Amino acid sequence: MKYALAFAFVFLASPHAHASGTTVGNGGDSVVCYNADQTIKSVTFFDYYEANVIRNIDIDLGAPSLSVDQKVNIVLDRIRRLNPNRAKRYALWYAKFLREARFVSGVELVDVPDSGTGYYPVGCSLKQTAIHQEPHFPGDARYTINKDIWDKMDNTNRAGLILHELIFREAVNADNRHTNSISVRYYHSQVASHLTDSMSLKEYIELLKLVQLRWADTHDGLPFPVFTFADEHSANPIWNEIDFYSDNLIKHAPFDRACQNFGFPITFLFSAKKPL
Repeated sequence: MKYALAFAFVFLASPHAHASGTTVGNGGDSVVCYNADQTIKSVTFFDYYEANVIRNIDIDLGAPSLSVDQKVNIVLDRIRRLNPNRAKRYALWYAKFLREARFVSGVELVDVPDSGTGYYPVGCSLKQTAIHQEPHFPGDARYTINKDIWDKMDNTNRAGLILHELIFREAVNADNRHTNSISVRYYHSQVASHLTDSMSLKEYIELLKLVQLRWADTHDGLPFPVFTFADEHSANPIWNEIDFYSDNLIKHAPFDRACQNFGFPITFLFSAKKPL
């Protein structure tokens, strides 16, 4: 199922407002380059600049003429092949994205220092383009987006911003406990390129371990945790034992307490049925 959004609607703030609040969440950055008169010349979402320039990963969200919706769904389809329950979650969040977003103009978003190390070209700057935080009060937006930068993005970079926010929304929850966007950007670069097209399920689960995203799916669509935490305060994962068939499909994988939501007992160890 595809989820289409109409990007004709924007929400404008006071032209001289300063975006702030009692709690600052996480966000997405862009590499913004300028003309001699300091008008914006180009915008590249930082996830994609880092992928292309620093890691030599070719981002491919389809032809330039495709809409934002089509580009987002290309990535969701890539995820769906190996991880259908994650794709379903992201698709549901994506369907509500515009309702939960506020586009603000004439502002500088408060910088959220979650990018880690890196670099960008001389004559350009790294600009906070989106801030993501859990709404606390009525009327709060989940996503606050700098409209002036958004307007200078092409559809690939707009789709990238949205995908970053969807992945980050999962990464910072209690299941994963991320405190910065470093692993989010790396996972995003993988699914926004053709690198996952030929990945086996075993290779994809190794990617989830690397970026510390907890939930995987078996080849028949059953969700299971790649890791658990010792307690509610721990940030260090305990890796679950996962066994594979010779063709890299899941043979055995454990469930934990969270899997009671799917009707399985806490210590249930299942053997996935191997496809014929």
